[in-house]
Amino acid sequence: MDEHIQPFGNTLFGVDKSRPPVPRPEGESPGAGSPWLSPGIVPQEDRLLDLLRRTRRAVRAFGACSGLIVRSSVESDLLGEVCRLMVEEVGYRMAWIGVALDDQDKTVRPIAQYGFEAGYLEKARITWADSERGRGPTGVAARTAEPIACRDMLQDPRLAPWREEAAARGFASSIALPLRAAGNSLGVLTLYASEPDAFEGDEFDLLVELSNTLALGIDSLRARAEKIMAEDALIENETRLRALYESMDEGLSVYELVYDDTGRPVDYRILEVNPKYEAMIGIKREEAAGSLGSSLYDSNTPPFLDIFAHVATTGRPASFETFLPRVNRHFSISAFCPREGQFAVLLKDISESKKVEEELRCLNETLEQRVREQTRELRQSKEAAEAANQAKSQFLANMSHELRTPLNGIIGFSQLLEKALVKEKNREYVRLIVQSGKSLLSLINDILDLSKIEAGKVELENQPFNLRELVDSTIRSFTLEADQKGLALDCSVDDDVPDGLVGDRGHLRQILTNLIGNAIKFTHSGSVAVAVSLECEAAPSSARLLFRVADTGIGIPADKHETVFEAFAQVGNHAQAGSCGTGLGLSISKNLVELMGGRIWADSTVDAGSTFSFTAGFGLAGQPGGCGHDLEEIRAAGRDTPSLKLLLAEDNIINRVFAVSILERKGHRVVAVENGEEALAALANESFDAVFMDVRMPDMDGEEATRRIRSGEAPALAPQVPIIALTAYALKGDRERFLSSGMDDYLSKPIDMEELDRVLAHLMARRETKGRIAR
Repeated sequence: MDEHIQPFGNTLFGVDKSRPPVPRPEGESPGAGSPWLSPGIVPQEDRLLDLLRRTRRAVRAFGACSGLIVRSSVESDLLGEVCRLMVEEVGYRMAWIGVALDDQDKTVRPIAQYGFEAGYLEKARITWADSERGRGPTGVAARTAEPIACRDMLQDPRLAPWREEAAARGFASSIALPLRAAGNSLGVLTLYASEPDAFEGDEFDLLVELSNTLALGIDSLRARAEKIMAEDALIENETRLRALYESMDEGLSVYELVYDDTGRPVDYRILEVNPKYEAMIGIKREEAAGSLGSSLYDSNTPPFLDIFAHVATTGRPASFETFLPRVNRHFSISAFCPREGQFAVLLKDISESKKVEEELRCLNETLEQRVREQTRELRQSKEAAEAANQAKSQFLANMSHELRTPLNGIIGFSQLLEKALVKEKNREYVRLIVQSGKSLLSLINDILDLSKIEAGKVELENQPFNLRELVDSTIRSFTLEADQKGLALDCSVDDDVPDGLVGDRGHLRQILTNLIGNAIKFTHSGSVAVAVSLECEAAPSSARLLFRVADTGIGIPADKHETVFEAFAQVGNHAQAGSCGTGLGLSISKNLVELMGGRIWADSTVDAGSTFSFTAGFGLAGQPGGCGHDLEEIRAAGRDTPSLKLLLAEDNIINRVFAVSILERKGHRVVAVENGEEALAALANESFDAVFMDVRMPDMDGEEATRRIRSGEAPALAPQVPIIALTAYALKGDRERFLSSGMDDYLSKPIDMEELDRVLAHLMARRETKGRIAR
């Protein structure tokens, strides 16, 4: 047994037969738990008797355990009985069996134990890791799969973690026996003896054989248990399948192929059918079982033989639908191969679904016909609506043009006349004419704006502008009106509000104009104040602003705060206000604010005033304040520049006279013609700094004239001559249309003097730049 000797601290794990016997005091019986003694004290005969006693103890253990293994049928009972037998019948101090867990701590978990343990295993905390609590016999045996014996638990330094508990329970030596079968670890059997130097020689060998036998017994029990479980599972599965087979909602039948002498399938025989099949086909199981398909269906060749033979020979399933005249029903058939040469058929009655399918098909055809008819009607309605919308758009464009054309003359000449008159009373009359003309223009704009909003044709521009300049210029346009009513007109923009914004400058001005105009209209005394602040902290590339227009006017009842934003709503007392209106301004403003991603609301108290607030989002321009200085720089650049030579193409005599007058008053030379052909002729004979081109003219309109100029039909002038559209077309998209036709800029009628100054300043700056380059 030298192969079992393994060093373990200052003692040996294993058994060394060459070691001399250990004597004990005279009169002390073997196994009494004597302490470690020096050799020579106990006679050799007692030593031999002690070894014989231990060997007999091991023989008893082996025999008793072998009997247990034969009789036991439950693994847990066997393990518990083995531990009990080792203590009560064999005489060991304690026995336990543990399994090595594959957890983080590599724990050895007890699954059976007997003896004077009293909490020993809980306190032992044995592991099979290579650590302090894994270097005892049990841990080493679990780790190495080798039987390990400890001769003296109270002296070996490796047993230090358990020494105190072992001494308290009378443990002196121990052995750990790995339980392995078929290369698999089943656990470790550990025994404790009350005397040192136990588990030597034959006792060691017999206990090793016992552990091997016990491992085989455990493995056999597990195999037997697995077999029983498999058999039970098979029986249970067969029971379930039979119950399923009997209770299926689909008919199930099993067949085998019938072959001729050449091995060719010529028929099939029914082996089994379920109750649902009986009900579907109208045949009893007793009649069907063993019958041939040809006789069952009264045919030389049974139905679908080729398909079923292919399934039974190749194992590939097949599915199809059929109608069986025998029962006058539609069925779906799914065939599969349970084993070679056989096939099973699942039969599902689909007669009702076929009936529904046919009804749905007829209904679908009817619906498709109706849809085609409705689609045709809708297409006709859509075409009619589009035609009406086109007619409406054309009407709006024509109305805009026809109304703005005379208004251009009325307002323009009235402004010229106002400056020419000397008597203040006459000038006041003319101012009233101008004011009435502007009111009429505002009304026209409101109606056109509302029409565009309702048609969904309003699109926001996204251009840089200077906020403070826009607010200031809008306020200044109301200065005269406010002064005439004796109202204070104030404006404040918070310091943290960015100056350079990107957004729709024109529509923002329109909203402010509506709100400021209403505030002045309905305020008899006191003030109107405009304030701009940040609604929230400015983002790196955008800003959300809050605008407030507050007045000390007549106010609005609390239940009308929302109504005022409805189209054509007029809530205030107009007789008291001394003015009336269309009721469109606030409705238009509300729609524009919402397009800008904001909201608008009113806070008002009757006879105490109103505050209209709205929010809107804008992008930030590259440089603060950069949006408002280009025009001033252009004007400054052209302030001392000689006058421009301008060509005016305008068919309306009133507008032509007015345009010539206003341009000449600004110091420029003007040649006027009546249509596009005359403009081409003029450009062929002399050069001009720019062309102011009306769009709607007889013989040749402004767009056609522009195309011909750009194509080089006026050879005396470079095709790059600036062309400015001067037109009463002022709807959304008109500006873009004229610019895309080759024009450079756009002025709508009635002419806005600021816009005219901007265009002229650009032209003078352009000529100055060309002059510097030429020099």
